[in-house]
Amino acid sequence: MNYRMKYLLETNTMKSADFKSCLVLIVLLFIGATEIFGQDFPKPMDPPRLVNDYVGILSDSEFRTLELKLERYEDSTTNQVAVVIVNSTGDYDIGQYTIELGEKWGIGAQGRDNGILILAAIKDREVFISTGYGLEGAVTDAASSQIIRDYILPNFRTGEYYEGFDEATTIIIGLAEGEFKADSLRRTQTQQVSTKSLLKLLFPILFIIFFTFLRYRRMARNHLGSNAGFWAILALMMSSRGGRSGSGWNDFTGGSGTFGGGGGGFGGFGGGSFGGGGAGGSW
Repeated sequence: MNYRMKYLLETNTMKSADFKSCLVLIVLLFIGATEIFGQDFPKPMDPPRLVNDYVGILSDSEFRTLELKLERYEDSTTNQVAVVIVNSTGDYDIGQYTIELGEKWGIGAQGRDNGILILAAIKDREVFISTGYGLEGAVTDAASSQIIRDYILPNFRTGEYYEGFDEATTIIIGLAEGEFKADSLRRTQTQQVSTKSLLKLLFPILFIIFFTFLRYRRMARNHLGSNAGFWAILALMMSSRGGRSGSGWNDFTGGSGTFGGGGGGFGGFGGGSFGGGGAGGSW
């Protein structure tokens, strides 16, 4: 009887130890899986930005130019077009990864769902465009597929990543603003939209140059008489403004909110949702 009780106690003790070991193993596996999957979806960069390059394929000037372009579009429309560059999506399908990342980050405004995410996985050589509910009517799946096929992939195949993102975002902005329809996309329209964007950029510069010229022309007349020539005006402008900062020509070359500044103007994503629309491709 004593032997049997001893056997039962030893057996129960072994079972209890095995159960505890299995429980510890399960917990460790769960923690490990949580850490792994948590790393699959990066957090937005700090400070917030619309161009998030985790690989470093864009130069500083390329990043600033693309970021400023998307910031200005977001400022004027509240539509958020985000670019995310990662090395790999791991075991995830890139379409699923892009949609889930857009949801986690909340790209677009809450209630309007007006976000678009262009995600490129460089090591995987895959790219995907995912569109929020609010922009699916303007940027259709067919349009996203054509943008990838005709604008992104040809550039990516030659290593011109910035050009691919730049042309793709130009087309997306044009579609969202109704400048042309998805069923009539042509590569020449990239140049048309780019020209409009360039004019929008140059107009304020030319406006300030014009009024600055008038100002110095008036000053030249006051000091040199009504027959003062162009060279006298130019000399006055160069001598009095060339070395100053924070005003005049230097307003276009640096600082937050100026034409030469890059980044810092984006306030963050607003909680938009994605409905599963979009298209992808590989190069």
